[in-house]
Amino acid sequence: MSRDLKSTVILIVSFVLTFLAVLYLLAAVYNPVRIIISSFLILLIFVILTFYQKSKKAKIEITQEIELPSGVELEELKCPYCGASIDPNRIQIIDGIPTVRCKYCGRSFQIVEEPKW
Repeated sequence: MSRDLKSTVILIVSFVLTFLAVLYLLAAVYNPVRIIISSFLILLIFVILTFYQKSKKAKIEITQEIELPSGVELEELKCPYCGASIDPNRIQIIDGIPTVRCKYCGRSFQIVEEPKW
């Protein structure tokens, strides 16, 4: 089932259940047991819409690869706070900025290439 069709079906079912819950709530004047049924329907609507919202959120993973031209030498990355060596595989791109967290002191810092003039 496509995502749009699934969303449409869930929203229609939620609308129908809401309509029934309101009808049972209005009919509770004549039979108080219908308040329980209406409460159950409202709870069911809440559960359905909660799971719908959670399934709607898709996690987007962006991978950035860096190719270096020949003749470029890499220097060892060191934490500016504690001096520990940093594993280059731990570098993450956060808001377009290369960032890394030191596994020893736990501090995060940005990786900045300084000019070599």
